[in-house]
Amino acid sequence: MFATRPTSHWVEKLDAAEVPGGPVYTYQQALDDPHIKARNMVVEYDHPVIGRMKSLGLPIKSSADLTAIRQPAPWLGQHSELTLRGLGVSDDEIRRLFSEGVVYDRLRERATA
Repeated sequence: MFATRPTSHWVEKLDAAEVPGGPVYTYQQALDDPHIKARNMVVEYDHPVIGRMKSLGLPIKSSADLTAIRQPAPWLGQHSELTLRGLGVSDDEIRRLFSEGVVYDRLRERATA
């Protein structure tokens, strides 16, 4: 039944009947939606390993930079070495932990190359 008419027809009918609902977007339609763009719900930034990338923006907005994305999420294990150093673990012990697979950093070779 729904395939017999365009999405806009059904959204209009649901709105008129005061039924909560909306279109189900494809990935590209969601990115192109004017409301998504106006709210900066997709942001671009430079990732230190993979380069320029897009990510979801924060749903909470403010007039200042309180909710700005300042850096990308860390990759798996990115801060393992830093954390161990902060705990006073020696360089030799850190190397041993990595070599034995006790501690993991998914991009260790690429990030330190």
